[in-house]
Amino acid sequence: MERPLFVEKPPLTNRGVTPLSDDQKTGVLIDWIRASYPWSEPLLKLGAGEYSSRAQAQLIADQLMIHDLTVTDEPSYRSPGYDIALKLVPGGSVRWHTERSEQMIGLEFKGEDLQEGRSSTLEVLDLLSSVYLLGGRITRLDLAIDVYGSGMNVLELKNAWDDGKLSTRARDISVIAPETRNQAGQIIHKGRTVYVGARSSEVFLRVYDKGLETGDRYTMGDWVRIELELKGRKADSVASQLLENPEKWTLYAIAVIREFCFTQAVSWYCKAVTSEAVEIKAVPRKETNRYKWLLGNVLPALESELEAQDAIGNDLLAKAYYELVEPYMRISLGVAGNQPSTSKTEK
Repeated sequence: MERPLFVEKPPLTNRGVTPLSDDQKTGVLIDWIRASYPWSEPLLKLGAGEYSSRAQAQLIADQLMIHDLTVTDEPSYRSPGYDIALKLVPGGSVRWHTERSEQMIGLEFKGEDLQEGRSSTLEVLDLLSSVYLLGGRITRLDLAIDVYGSGMNVLELKNAWDDGKLSTRARDISVIAPETRNQAGQIIHKGRTVYVGARSSEVFLRVYDKGLETGDRYTMGDWVRIELELKGRKADSVASQLLENPEKWTLYAIAVIREFCFTQAVSWYCKAVTSEAVEIKAVPRKETNRYKWLLGNVLPALESELEAQDAIGNDLLAKAYYELVEPYMRISLGVAGNQPSTSKTEK
């Protein structure tokens, strides 16, 4: 059978293809972006109704055109929480609710949308940057490594897991291997997929036969995709760190995948996720409801009471407050050699 052409000319990715060895090449790409950003001041001034819907669309279109995106009149998939969804050019979609300004404007770019964007003036990293310029955040980010070679078997990852040789924070792993039969009754393999982790979690990995999934004339094991799906705060944290060093974003993307799932027992996988070491920052701590309550309710109330007590010359509350927080202030300011001046055991 004639050899597929991907070894010499693999499909387009964000930054081309890097040879790993004589028989294996790889390409790194961003394969999905979902984002949201707040309404602008002009949008907030518009009222409800059919006219405002058209006016809203025009304002959103004008804003996105600054970032190399154009809003079309063609409807797109409308997810829950929105009443309008329109397609973008060169790719993607925008959605919003015409009467709920508290609902942020949503942007989504799937793999095929980003593929279109890479063939135009729209760069994927510029797209991420634009979201932040609009005051938004990234809510989903898929990072992928396409591996081109021969004889790669994604089930080797499951075997490594079973043998205790797969390092990952995930608690489970599963395999899907769909098959169909042609008119002659022959079994047709549709490729295999290994899932590492739970789809509902913030970090989820899938490794599958991309060549067979696309329907191109690839045989099993010729083109494998390693795809990490990030959601929520993890997606936003990784996206912002990609932009901190754009010249090395592919190394960072590989490192994020390697941090989540690594094994030396599967040679082609090990080669694909091995790269120069880069620092991966921890996801910022989420502000809990209790923390919001302390800052938003308790602290203002305490400040008000301190002012009232000071007005009548009573400093008992102020002294008690100072004794409580002074040890922690000394620690946070880095005052060396000083211990808290009071303790509960001394009182």
